[in-house]
Amino acid sequence: MSDMPRVRAVAHADKEKALYTIIAAFAADPLTRWVLPQADRYLTYGIRIFDAFGGAAFAAGTAYEVSGFAGVALWVPPGHEDGDEAAQEAFGQTLQEIVAPERLDELTRVLDEMQSYHPLEPCWYLPLIGVDPRHQGQGCGAKLMKYALAQCDAQGLPAYLESSNPANITLYERHGFELMGRIQSASSPPVHPMYRAARKGRFVELLWLTRVACSVRALAREGAGNGCLSENIAGVGLFKLATRERIEARHSWLIGA
Repeated sequence: MSDMPRVRAVAHADKEKALYTIIAAFAADPLTRWVLPQADRYLTYGIRIFDAFGGAAFAAGTAYEVSGFAGVALWVPPGHEDGDEAAQEAFGQTLQEIVAPERLDELTRVLDEMQSYHPLEPCWYLPLIGVDPRHQGQGCGAKLMKYALAQCDAQGLPAYLESSNPANITLYERHGFELMGRIQSASSPPVHPMYRAARKGRFVELLWLTRVACSVRALAREGAGNGCLSENIAGVGLFKLATRERIEARHSWLIGA
C-alpha cells in the first residue's frame, strides 16, 4: 500500500517542475494553442502564461501533484482568486508581450466572458489541471480531482472551472460538474464553464445521520413500550422515521444493522 500514488502539495522549490508538467499536458490543448500556435513560442512563453493564470495556487498551498509530477492541478481556494493589482497588471502585460496583436482583442473578450461566469459566492476555482501525455489514462487526473473536491466538500463549498478541451467534459461531469454555457469568439475554440454545487462534508452528514438514527432508536423503544408508534411521532419525528431506509442503505453500522 505504501507504493500507491499519493497526491501531495507542491513545494515552492518545485513550482517550475509543476508548471513544466502543465506545459506537457497542454501541448495539444485547443485554446492554448490558439493563443500560441507556434511551437517555439509555446515552449518559450507558455510557462509564463500558466504561472500568471494559475500561479495563485502556489501561494495558497493548493497546487497539487500526483505520482512524481505525472499530473498537476492548480486549485485556487476562496480568498486567493484575485491576487493583488500588481499580479493582474503583470498578467495583462504578459499577454500583450506574447500574444499576436491580431488575436489579443479576441482573447480579451474570451477572458472577460470567462470571468462573467465565475461564481459570486466563495468557491474553489480550478484554472489548470493536466497530466503528462506519457502518464495519461492511468487515473492521475481523477486522483487529483478527488483529492481537492474532498476538501471542497469538507468545507461545504462549490467548485468552478473552465474546460478548454471538450474531450475533458465527461471527466468533469463524472466528478459532479455541470455545464453552465459555452464561450467562443469568431475564431477561438469553445470554452465551457462548469460548476459543481456545494456538498455537505462527510463529517457533517454522518453527524446528522447519527442524530437521526439515535432519534429513531428512542422512538422505537418508546413505541414498543406503548404498543403504538403513531401517538409518539409528530413533526420532526415523522421526518426522521422516513429517513431510516436511507440510513440503513448508506450507514447501516450507525443503527447496529
